[in-house]
Amino acid sequence: MNTTLADFPFFPIEFDLHAKQVNPAQQAALLAYLGTARSTDLFVISHGWNNDMSDASRLYQNFFTEVRKELQAARIDLTGRSFAVVGVFWPSKRFTDKDLIPGGAASFDNPQEVLDLMEQLESLRGLNDDPSLDADLDRMKSLAPRLTDESDARDEFTELARKHVPRVSVNTGDEEALPQLFDLSPSEIMDALSVPVVYTGPVNDDGGASGFLESDTSSTDGGAAGLSGFFGGGVVNAARNLLNLTTYYTMKNRAGEIGANALAPVLRTVHQQAPDTRIHLIGHSFGARLVTAAAQALVGNTPLNSMTLYQAAFSHYGFSGDFGKGKPGFFRNVVFPASIQGPLSITHTPNDLAVGIAYPIASMLAGQNASAFGDQNSQYGGLGRNGAQKSDAVIGTLQATSGKYAFEQGRIYNFEASAYIKEHSDICHPETAHLLLSAIAGK
Repeated sequence: MNTTLADFPFFPIEFDLHAKQVNPAQQAALLAYLGTARSTDLFVISHGWNNDMSDASRLYQNFFTEVRKELQAARIDLTGRSFAVVGVFWPSKRFTDKDLIPGGAASFDNPQEVLDLMEQLESLRGLNDDPSLDADLDRMKSLAPRLTDESDARDEFTELARKHVPRVSVNTGDEEALPQLFDLSPSEIMDALSVPVVYTGPVNDDGGASGFLESDTSSTDGGAAGLSGFFGGGVVNAARNLLNLTTYYTMKNRAGEIGANALAPVLRTVHQQAPDTRIHLIGHSFGARLVTAAAQALVGNTPLNSMTLYQAAFSHYGFSGDFGKGKPGFFRNVVFPASIQGPLSITHTPNDLAVGIAYPIASMLAGQNASAFGDQNSQYGGLGRNGAQKSDAVIGTLQATSGKYAFEQGRIYNFEASAYIKEHSDICHPETAHLLLSAIAGK
């Protein structure tokens, strides 16, 4: 039996670590409802970095409250359309990003950093279902105070961390492959991740960042004039960077598996049993990867009517026709040939430092020029920061609710969103709702 969300019929569907439905009755309730033909359109939304279902529920409630308000404002002609919502719930973990807060203190291996590392290790319980995980985390916690002074402790810590990174991943393209994590020695990894990275761009009035990251080897005392933020620096912060990278690749793999192997079959069944229902995918953060992986799995057998990605946490080359290696991005076939009949809309902003966390780390391991860390020129850049690169995307700006969009079928649209989206999870606005409803209006 369905509930409601901002007065929309709402159907939660929960998946576990193994891309299995937790409660098959949830899908049955959705199909029974659609069998009554009471909704012409189905929104399917997935969260990203959330530790529990209450975080995701809050995101869905806040977002669709804005959608409901925008519908009531009737600025977009959706005559005869009615809507229901599927909310995807999946087990995800949040990055630790204290060092990316503008104005944060820069420090090297002080006692507080060790305590932060211990807290981060504790938060990783439940990261996967490996029976050795808890024992490994306990061992890493015992090693944490010794990392600065003992190379053996650093080597063991690194080996234990990368032990829990999936080596074989679904939905992984060369644009995000990171063989360095397994090919480099533990000491090489820690050396690379020990390089401090500082935020050198301006900070806007409400604390959002609008610049870029670069490495800084000029200071060893943790301070530098005119710098507004800090990322990494020192052995203990290198360990924290490594754990963030471990979390990133685990969540990346899981989002892809759940999208392709769990959500896609649900949507295929929806189309088979309610073929006239329009399906609109919505993803935030790693949820954008999840719904994109679902779209890819549905190419050729299940038409989708639109896809809107808010601050997506995957490669900005994912939809590329050729990102420099003579081959397309991994998700290129989602748009060419298309499984998405309507527009694919992407919001992006340099205010989103969270999307940039994994990419500077990847760049550090790859030895990439620091001046390109995470920006549109970086090999390791994210959609939520830069939009779709090398993809023939239409370039635009997220508009006010009075604005008009000129969407074409089967095109990619990048919308610079700094005026409204101030950080990674700041996606619940009248303007973001207006974008979604504008994108579906023609489909």
